[in-house]
Amino acid sequence: MVIDSLWVYPLKGGAGMRVDEWELDSFGPVHDRRWMVVDGNGGFLSQRGDPMLGQVVPALEADQLVLRSASAGELRLPLGPAAGGEAARVRVWADEVAATDCGGDAAAFMTRHLGREARVVYMPETAVRPLPEAYAPHGGRVSFADAFP
Repeated sequence: MVIDSLWVYPLKGGAGMRVDEWELDSFGPVHDRRWMVVDGNGGFLSQRGDPMLGQVVPALEADQLVLRSASAGELRLPLGPAAGGEAARVRVWADEVAATDCGGDAAAFMTRHLGREARVVYMPETAVRPLPEAYAPHGGRVSFADAFP
C-alpha cells in the first residue's frame, strides 16, 4: 500500500491540514475531528448543509487549535476541553455523545462565519462513541468522524 497524502481534520466539516506524518491515539489520528460545530439543538453541522464550514482553516500552534475565517477572523482554542467548559450532549448521525462546549467566543466566531446560530464543542478524553460492532467486533471508539477513525 502507498499513501499519497495524509490529511487531518481537527474541526469536523472544516478544511483539512496536510501532514507528512501523524500520531495516533485511541480515537485515531490525534486531534482529528475532536471539535465539531452544532446547531441550537446539539445536532452536528457539516459541509453537506453548510458548505461555508469548508472555509474554516485550522492550524495547530503550540498548545492551541487556531481556526481562521475570512469573514469571522481568528479563534484560538486549547487542545483539550476549556477550563470550566459546560458539559453538553450532542448528536452525530444517530449517536448521542458527551461533549464540552467551547464557550461564547467560539459560538460568536462560528455564528459570524456561518451567518446563523452555531456553537463549537469538543470531545473530551472521557467520551466514548463506540465503533459499530458489526464492523469492529473487538470494540474501539471514534471521535466526531462519520463512522471510523
